[in-house]
Amino acid sequence: MMESDEYVSISNPSEGTFRDKGSRFLGFAFPVNDERMAKGNLENLRKEHHSARHHCFGQRILSGENITDKSSDDGEPAGTAGFPILNEIRSAGLLNIQVVVVRYFGGILLGKSGLNHAYRTATRESIAQAQKIHKTIDENFRIRFSYEDLDSAIRMLKKEKATISSVDKSEICELIFSIRKGRAKALREQLNRISSMSFQS
Repeated sequence: MMESDEYVSISNPSEGTFRDKGSRFLGFAFPVNDERMAKGNLENLRKEHHSARHHCFGQRILSGENITDKSSDDGEPAGTAGFPILNEIRSAGLLNIQVVVVRYFGGILLGKSGLNHAYRTATRESIAQAQKIHKTIDENFRIRFSYEDLDSAIRMLKKEKATISSVDKSEICELIFSIRKGRAKALREQLNRISSMSFQS
């Protein structure tokens, strides 16, 4: 459960590499909004790097106010790949991100500690190459009110820095907007002072 209405993600895909005893660990970081995007990234990398031994990943995806963490060792010893990737993402304080680390086996076993270090390092390198971006958790609203109250409604929305996406100007106006969660309650209270105001589901 999110305690804040702001979080940090990445704005662009990025890559990082780590080598150890002949094995190559290729890290790929992606901004993602849902599980469908994450699955697509993994499928594409499996096709592109079909000769690699392992395609391990970690991801943190925000849905509403809930965070879903997911990881996979993809055949590596339990806890040596997916979990280190996920922990590195957590340490970076990022959300709506997926990191896939592709391993090309070099013929020498690295042991559990070596694998843990390799997957964490490849993840860290890929994240370091990405541009960080601050985002907010927004709530969306549709309201209706009399045309004579249009100026008052828009003035309130601008004061609270809401983003207006649609305005239907007629006898009964309809307006669609979004606002960061932390400001939503105060704005709703202000809008309710307009006698003709109604919130639509």
